[in-house]
Amino acid sequence: MLEENKVGFNLMYALRCAIQSDNLPQIVKIFAEHKCLTPDSYFHGGSSALHYACSIGAVDCVNYFLKVCKCNPNSTNSQYGMAPVHMAAIHGKFEIISLLHEFKADLRQVDNEEENILHKAVLCGDINFIQMIMKVYHLESLLTLPDKNSNVPFQFLQELVNKGLHPKQLCKDTPDNTLPELLGYLKTKTEEYPTKSKRYFYQLRLLLKTSII
Repeated sequence: MLEENKVGFNLMYALRCAIQSDNLPQIVKIFAEHKCLTPDSYFHGGSSALHYACSIGAVDCVNYFLKVCKCNPNSTNSQYGMAPVHMAAIHGKFEIISLLHEFKADLRQVDNEEENILHKAVLCGDINFIQMIMKVYHLESLLTLPDKNSNVPFQFLQELVNKGLHPKQLCKDTPDNTLPELLGYLKTKTEEYPTKSKRYFYQLRLLLKTSII
C-alpha cells in the first residue's frame, strides 16, 4: 500500500483532481513523472486510482488504465477487496461497467464480504440502473446469492432501509421515496428466479415472506 506521506500530499491531490475532471493528459503526465505510482496502486482512502476513477465515472481515465496501462479489470486493490465493477455499481456508472466488461471483467465477482455487484448496486438505489445491468448482462442468478451475513441483495437492501442507513436516507438532498419501489421489485424478482436447489429456494421464500417492506 502506498502511504500518502511517502508520495506526498500535493501529488495525491493532483492525481485525485485529474481523475475527478477526467483530465487524461494530466493523468498521463503524473504517472510518467512518478514511476512509484501505478493506476492499480492501493492508496489514499483504501482504493486504487483505477477504482476511484470507476466510482466517479471517469471514462477516459478508466479506458487508459485498462487499455494502455494494462490494469487488471478484476483488481481487488481496494477496501474490503472490492473490484472496479463494485465501485461502478455503487455509484450507478453503467458506462463504466460496460467498459470493464469489454476488458473481460468478471461481473459475478464478490468482495471479502461475499457481496456481489447487485449487493453494491442497491446502494445506488436506482431501479432503472439495476434493471439494466441485470437485463444486459444476465445477472438474475445473483439475486439468490447471499453475502457473509446470509443476506441476498433484497435482504441486504431491506436491512439498510429498516435501519435508516441507505445512502438515500442519509443524504438530505437525495429523495428516498423510490426505495419502497426498489424493495418491491427486488423481492418479486428474487421470488420468481428459479434455483437448482429446491430446498434453498423454499428456505429463501420463507425468509422473504417474513420480510416487511
